[in-house]
Amino acid sequence: MRKWAFIAFAAIVLTACSNADESVEEKETDNAQNQNEQAEDTTTVTFRKMDVTVEEDTIQLSGEAQTDANNIYFTFKQGDNVLVDDNQIELEKNEQGWASFSIGLELNEKIKNTEEVPIVILYGKNDSGEKMDKNHVPVDLSSLE
Repeated sequence: MRKWAFIAFAAIVLTACSNADESVEEKETDNAQNQNEQAEDTTTVTFRKMDVTVEEDTIQLSGEAQTDANNIYFTFKQGDNVLVDDNQIELEKNEQGWASFSIGLELNEKIKNTEEVPIVILYGKNDSGEKMDKNHVPVDLSSLE
């Protein structure tokens, strides 16, 4: 009788261990799939050589961007007011992966006469359409006074 009890106990333990191994393997597979999905869904954007000039009724912002995508986006805000929303800029990359870009924005009297500093927000988007790597560029209007 003891022999059968021992065999039954061993069978239960081995069955439990094999199920646990399958569960661990399933979790590892799920984690690997989630990491691959996150890696595919991540787009990074780097900006450099940013230059902002303001002349009379025009803001000119230029710089370089490096990204896996073929475009970047910008929004132009002043305080809580969105003046230009979610505009796309197509990029033509050089051999090093950098692309020059330029944005021209018009200034009106309302923008000039408001105390809030206008801000250009540059960013990329991931595959899900979420904004990534935001870069806030304030525009100094004091030279117009």
